[in-house]
Amino acid sequence: MGKQTAPDYLYSSLSTQLGNWQVTLDYMKQDVTHIWNVARHSHNNFELHYVSDGSGTLMTDAGKYNISVGSTYLTGPGVLHSQYSSEHEMMGEYAIRFDIKYHPADNTDRDINNIIRTIAEHPFFITDNDSIGCQSLIAELIHEKAQQRDGFREKMICLFGCILINLGRCIQESLGDPDQDHNPPVKEDIPTMTVGEINLRARLDAEFVGRSHFATQEELAEQFHISGRHFSRLMQQYYGMSYTEKVNEVRCNFAKEMLENSVVPISEVCARSGFQSYAYFGRVFKQLNGMSPSEYRKAKRNTGISES
Repeated sequence: MGKQTAPDYLYSSLSTQLGNWQVTLDYMKQDVTHIWNVARHSHNNFELHYVSDGSGTLMTDAGKYNISVGSTYLTGPGVLHSQYSSEHEMMGEYAIRFDIKYHPADNTDRDINNIIRTIAEHPFFITDNDSIGCQSLIAELIHEKAQQRDGFREKMICLFGCILINLGRCIQESLGDPDQDHNPPVKEDIPTMTVGEINLRARLDAEFVGRSHFATQEELAEQFHISGRHFSRLMQQYYGMSYTEKVNEVRCNFAKEMLENSVVPISEVCARSGFQSYAYFGRVFKQLNGMSPSEYRKAKRNTGISES
């Protein structure tokens, strides 16, 4: 068995508008020597994976999948999944994490709207070949980010757009009609929420802004005059995760800002972020970000880039 190394994460906040959608590239990585034993989890954004080496198993609520070189799969918000490499074998991958937000714009192109909407509304997809071109496109993204030559941001936007277009086309083809408008415009779906539901969502969103210390789930449910069970359902509906998972995500984002922009000791970052246990903080942070707090701080200082 070869030497095991940590995955090479390159963080970004590169955003662009595609039709009525704002898409943001969070990070890209090449993980070439890793023994996979990733427990069941989910994210509130999208991850696209290409298996470049070895073989293993992907488990989702949709089923169990054998993955090997060439396998490409998408796990979107709220999609529970786990990944395991085959026994005594390392598995490598190229991957990107990105976000899609509905953001209406004037004079948008219907075709690109359909492409991005297809991805947004089909958060799980798997194929056994690299028809998307993930390996070469993500490798070039990593190269552009690392080299940072003149025009690298613009080229990264083009490469990211190519990945999304290829992915959307592949999903459409798997549905049987590449030209079909699979989903109605999001604007027509939004009014199905009642005014009360919209207000409740706004109040819940506000609970996760600008803070690191939170009320308990029971306290919030009582404050909103709903049952604990209904509160749990709303968390899954709105965020694709439990209340505890959402709180941990917000706290970790708070911690990331301190790790990037200060020299505060990591133990102090842990405390200020609202975590009571340093070990628990490290475990949750690595689960959400793919690296420890100290590795994250080092990576951000090495890149020294803040994109918008």
